[in-house]
Amino acid sequence: DAPEPRPALCHAISSHPAARYMVIEAESGDRALELCRARKPDCVILKGDLPDLNVLDALKKLAPEEGLPACAVVVLVDAGDARLAVEAMKSGAHGCLEKDRAEGAELRRAVSQAVEKAEKRRRDIARGRQLVAKERALEANLAALRREDAGRERGADAWLVARAGAGSQRAVVIAPEDVFHDRAEEQLRLLKSAIEQSNE
Repeated sequence: DAPEPRPALCHAISSHPAARYMVIEAESGDRALELCRARKPDCVILKGDLPDLNVLDALKKLAPEEGLPACAVVVLVDAGDARLAVEAMKSGAHGCLEKDRAEGAELRRAVSQAVEKAEKRRRDIARGRQLVAKERALEANLAALRREDAGRERGADAWLVARAGAGSQRAVVIAPEDVFHDRAEEQLRLLKSAIEQSNE
């Protein structure tokens, strides 16, 4: 919110030759949220005590349906304000940095690590969705196989009864799908175990 520190932060982020950041400034929390929605940045650096917007409220407003910020977020806190840093991390921030250390390599490192964390979370969410979709597909296939098996068993029973009624001494029932059915059930068990043991 104060205009003086912003040029210093911009310089700290963009001064390194290897840093390829384009910095967008906002003079208030509400303006920052507007810019986030419009420009979709890779990372947002939020001051922990903006006069017009509490940082924890800002993190909630940045969060999409999955409950995680759509972009990386680094929160600048006062020295020794561990409570706010912990609350910010619990609310979805990807990094916290004390204001007096927000310069040069340390700030660039915090931004870079936050962007990596955000990308990893997005990948984990996508992977989790794929696993859930695979599990649903396997369950649907398994349900279809069970319906087919039930229909085959009824048909086989009727065939055996008809053959027995005709005085036949021999009856052969072949179910080649049993192997596939067992394999599908085993895949479903393994997938369920993987999902239950996943951290995300």
